[in-house]
Order: sequence, then structure tokens, then C-alpha cells
Amino acid sequence: MNTKYTFKILLVIAGLLLFINAQAQEFSAVYNGTTIYYKITSSNSVEVTAKPIPGKEKEYYISCYSGNVVIPNTIVYNGTIFNVTSIDNFAFFGCEDLTSITIPANITSIANDFISDGGYKGHESGLQEIIVSEQNQYYTAIDGVLFNKSKSIVICFPPQKATAYYTIPNSVTHIGRSAFYKCTRLTNIIIPSSITHIGFGAFSYCTNLTNIIIPNSVKSISEFAFQGCVGLINVDIPEGITKIECGIFANCTALRRVGIPNCVTYIDKSAFAECINLINIIIPNNVEVIEWRAFYKCMGLTDINIPNSATKVENSAFEGCFLQKITIANTIYNVMLLI
Repeated sequence: MNTKYTFKILLVIAGLLLFINAQAQEFSAVYNGTTIYYKITSSNSVEVTAKPIPGKEKEYYISCYSGNVVIPNTIVYNGTIFNVTSIDNFAFFGCEDLTSITIPANITSIANDFISDGGYKGHESGLQEIIVSEQNQYYTAIDGVLFNKSKSIVICFPPQKATAYYTIPNSVTHIGRSAFYKCTRLTNIIIPSSITHIGFGAFSYCTNLTNIIIPNSVKSISEFAFQGCVGLINVDIPEGITKIECGIFANCTALRRVGIPNCVTYIDKSAFAECINLINIIIPNNVEVIEWRAFYKCMGLTDINIPNSATKVENSAFEGCFLQKITIANTIYNVMLLI
């Protein structure tokens, strides 16, 4: 047989074997009346995932689950017993009819965005409660809210939990990524002085949140933490924050006043983008950098004073603003230079 021909056949066979193996990595099984989708992660473990739809990406994880989903400790597939050890990103995203998730003892890892959408606009979660087995060594739940076992990190507040007010427990030091994402029922959240870090998108799109007091214990606030909180009117950034990260208050359309402490040296991209009702902003004397579109479409601003400390102000920092004058180091400049 021709050597080149044989080699081609072997390549085709290898490709088919890889395809079959890849297909075998995902499967579904019914437990407690619910079809749950899994992905094999090792020879004896699987993770809970969303329903795979070949050729789709964002649609891959829309509205797969409904009702009360109970995740099993183990699942049998092709005669092999697998431990259910993790929950994948977007596994429960967009499940409008989902009411609760029960997490078993074997779960050791839960992805940050297991119910959120990573910024994709569309379906809303119907989740009202998270229940965790008392035997789980990594996670726990308090009144339906998910925490790590030591209760130092709040991981997920169910978006449709029936309460307007919530006080974060004093044991918590970190508010996790997307922890309160799209919790549209909340109007007021109490952040205790134990908190030192607020994660990426932690409160993003909490559209009815009207009041938030960030204590001075908070030393870092990640990107997009309050993006889309269209009900916020006044915010004071705590002492100790030196950088206002990308998009922290972007699209906070009702925001009228922001207190920026003197320790801030850097205002990042789109930090206050489309805060259309922001009418006054005092940039402190230690600010060195104002990035691209930091105040994009802040149409309520009419004048701005940039301090002597500024070494870099991007040309589009105030793009879309209706500024009448910009003062830099006590000198008034042509507005068109910065918009």
C-alpha cells in the first residue's frame, strides 16, 4: 500500500477518534426530575454545565434549567461512577424559570459566573435561593445566599431573592465577582467595615439600588463594580483607593455627585462613562492620569478643573461632554483639545 495513502488514512482515523472522544466529554442525565448537563473533567469527576448547542456561543447557555435543581453527589455514565465536583461558568445563566439550586457535598469549585452572563445582555435569572449541603467543606449558604465555607467571601446573592434590604455579614472581607449581579430587587445594601475588597462587576446592573455607603476599610474596587446601577445618586469613594478602575460607575445615569478622595492618582477608562446627570466632579490634587473616555458623555458637566499633578490626560477623556471650559494648572484651555 502507498505510504502517503496509508498516512492519510491514519490521520483520518486519529481525527475520528479525537472527535468521538470529544463528544464523549459531554453528556446529560436525569436526577430528581431534572435533566442536568455534565462535562467530564477527569477519569472520575465531572462538572455541571449548560446545555451544549453545537455552532452556538452565547445561546449555548440560555434557559437550560427550571424549577428546583438538585445537583447529585455522583452520577453514572457508561458504567463509570463520576463525582460531581464543580459548576462551570454560565451553567445557570439566563434560566428565567429557575427558582433554587441545591449544591451537594462533593462540589469543590464553583465558577465566578455560574449564574451571570459575563456582560451579555438578555435573559434574566429567576434564582431565589441557594442551598448547600452541610457536609460540603468548601461552601455554605446563609438565608439562601452563597458564601465560601469560612464566610469570608460572599459569592452569590440570588438575583430574585425576595428582599429589598440586605446587610452583608461582618465575617465577610471580600465581595466576590458578580456577587450581586442584576439583583434588581435590592434597593439598599449595608457593607460592613470588615470588607476590604469589592470584586469585578460585584453590584453591576442592580438597577433599583439607590443607596450604597462604601466604608473606608475597602482598599480596592475592581472594574465595573457598580456599572449600570441606574438608581444611584450619590457615592463617596473611600479613603485608601488610589485607582478608580475601568467602568466602575459607567452607565450610572442618575448619579449626580461622586466624592473622590485625595489619595486617588489614576482615573481609568470609562470610569464614569455615560453618567449623564453628573453635574459636579472635583478631581483631587494628586491625580496624575485621566484615561480614555473616563468621563464620556457626562453631559451634565459644564466645567472641569484638572490639577497640576496631572501628567497624562487622554484626548477623549471628556468626549461627549457639554463642557464650556477646562482649567489645567490654573490656565484655561480650548475645550476642543480634550473632547
